[in-house]
Amino acid sequence: MNMKNDKTISYYNTNAKNFVSNTISVDFTSTQKKFMDKLPENAKILDFGCGSGRDTKYFLSQGYQVDAIDGSTELCKLASEYTGIKVQYMYFQELAETEKYDGIWACSSILHVPLANLADIMAKMLTALKSNGIIYTSFKYGTFFFFINGRYFTDMTEDTFSDFFKQIKHATIEDQWITSDVRPGRGTERWLNLILQKKINNPDEWTDHIPFDEFAIEPTAVMTGDKNIHRFLIYQLKRSMVTARGIDIIVSFLMESGVKMILNALRNALDRNASIRILTGNYLGITQPSALYLIKKELGDRIDLRFYNDKARSFHPKSYIFHHENMDEIYIGSSNISRSALTSGIEWNYRFNNLTDRENFQLFYDTFNELFFNHSIVIDDEELRRYSKNWRKPAILKDLTRYDNADENTNVNVSPLFQPRGVQIEALYALADSRAEGATKGLVQAATGIGKTYLAAFDSAKYDKVLFVAHREEILKQAALSFQNVRHSDDYGFFYGKQKDVDKSVIFASVSTLGREEYLNPAYFSADYFDYIVIDEFHHAVNEQYGKIVNYFKPQ
Repeated sequence: MNMKNDKTISYYNTNAKNFVSNTISVDFTSTQKKFMDKLPENAKILDFGCGSGRDTKYFLSQGYQVDAIDGSTELCKLASEYTGIKVQYMYFQELAETEKYDGIWACSSILHVPLANLADIMAKMLTALKSNGIIYTSFKYGTFFFFINGRYFTDMTEDTFSDFFKQIKHATIEDQWITSDVRPGRGTERWLNLILQKKINNPDEWTDHIPFDEFAIEPTAVMTGDKNIHRFLIYQLKRSMVTARGIDIIVSFLMESGVKMILNALRNALDRNASIRILTGNYLGITQPSALYLIKKELGDRIDLRFYNDKARSFHPKSYIFHHENMDEIYIGSSNISRSALTSGIEWNYRFNNLTDRENFQLFYDTFNELFFNHSIVIDDEELRRYSKNWRKPAILKDLTRYDNADENTNVNVSPLFQPRGVQIEALYALADSRAEGATKGLVQAATGIGKTYLAAFDSAKYDKVLFVAHREEILKQAALSFQNVRHSDDYGFFYGKQKDVDKSVIFASVSTLGREEYLNPAYFSADYFDYIVIDEFHHAVNEQYGKIVNYFKPQ
């Protein structure tokens, strides 16, 4: 029940009376008591997707204050009549309360949210909870995510929920247990039950999920990082980028984490026809190839990107120069381009302009030009390949990465969770380059753990019709999860065993099924139906059925 006009909501509206009759009398007291044992006296509860109103009425009878919501208009009517309180008609994503509830009861409700949207919904739930508040929720036990009998389900096991929960900040899993379905005749079905608790060690840290206007930060000339977001360098830089006609950056290294934070602001500046020059170092390999590939991939040749190239002198400047209509300004200090350095790391930076100190501004600017034009090498594709090929991860990068990871709790607007990273960025750049040269086929060979399935999802994201072929159903289901996270769409299906989806944008097919001649014909898929085809573990392609698939389809 995450999206308006959802098929699941339509199911509940159509079958509301039958659903209520099947669930309203189910004895759920043992689980309800587990939840209540963790609540304070006079607690305020939100029944999040209340269905029949069974649990709302029970909690009211125990003396609790209860709000109830549901995304089905018909269930809202029936539950309001049954409970005696008005059940609010609301979608999960519309929850906007802040620290209002001691507990949120989400019994068999958020299991209808696609996994790609579940973290956002859970973030809203945590925001609505008071400090140390609790959530009860439950999922059908399994690894599937699909429509069945008109409703969408995201199943979970202990392992899959644990993997998902790694992205949820400021919360812990307090308890989890498996139960059988308590409805008559369904005792063989199993459920994963969870109690989660909101945990905040420092109230200043609770910023991730609260709407935040970065331009509400007041301008300042002094930036010192640490816990005061008003002293973060990133917000001042972004403010300067909005009106800059030219941007010159000189730093001793670039990290992927920092580039991602300023990438959109740089792109917006380029779209306004601003000029951008970046001079960075390559000494000791601290500059990550993925950071350079990200700039090249997203900004292309619109940006003048160079390495400092004088081996006889050290290179440790950190400065950001902005040229505006009526004045120029410079930030100078200790921050390179990394997440930590731009946010809560202890970094001191100072800003001044050419109106208040023209002489010293000009000295810095002239020195930048001297280094940029006379002591640099352009980072073109050839230089980037050379640097990437010779790059070895330096020991100091472990500490820098650790600082960046520690600073992920700072309140900054960055890109979504599922995005290319590391070697994936380099591979995506190479694939795009190959396509630009006219190639229609490509082979990616990468070590285990690189994330080849996610790489395929990222590279195919702009194509409408995608086929993913593998030799095992387990691989197909895992791949579907990756593609769903990237594409943020439920428009996918499977082609194996008894399931033969043919009208979806993304099809995950087993080679043993699709490779049969009875399916390789226009009655199922025309030869040009798919724009993009992924063959997983291509070393298996010597198999005859792989060959039939490869030879039949003619993608873009």
